[in-house]
Amino acid sequence: MIALPGHEGSILDCAYGPTGETIATGGKDGTVRVWNTRSKSQQAVLRGHSGLVSGVAFSADGKHLASSSWDGTARVWDLATGQSVTIFQSPKPLFDVLFRPGGTRLLILSGDGHVHELILPVDELIALARSRLTRTLTPEECRQYLHVEVCPEGP
Repeated sequence: MIALPGHEGSILDCAYGPTGETIATGGKDGTVRVWNTRSKSQQAVLRGHSGLVSGVAFSADGKHLASSSWDGTARVWDLATGQSVTIFQSPKPLFDVLFRPGGTRLLILSGDGHVHELILPVDELIALARSRLTRTLTPEECRQYLHVEVCPEGP
């Protein structure tokens, strides 16, 4: 048995990393914690959810971790930096997450019975958005949505 102290309250989900050397746990306290299985030490505490964390899953390459929460968000975390790199927002609680083999998609199970599929590689998402673009963004929209001062070149 492995004791993983740190969460305040219950652990609601856990997952092994692809090599078996890491475990991720999602807790009632709204945190995601990453552990080293050999040393049994905590490597990271990932904060960002405001509700209990109901699901965790590692990407096949072990570089990313996805988490789902009853706060209606699913997050993809960069494990090298501990930063949330993608956030999916739903009006309903989210129950679980699962990376598609190959790591190009994330399946998200919603409390309303829907399964959402999120495109992960940023380049692929940008190409999809550009293929559906009907106008260029205004400078204000670029600052608000892209977080850049100068809009990138159009398609």
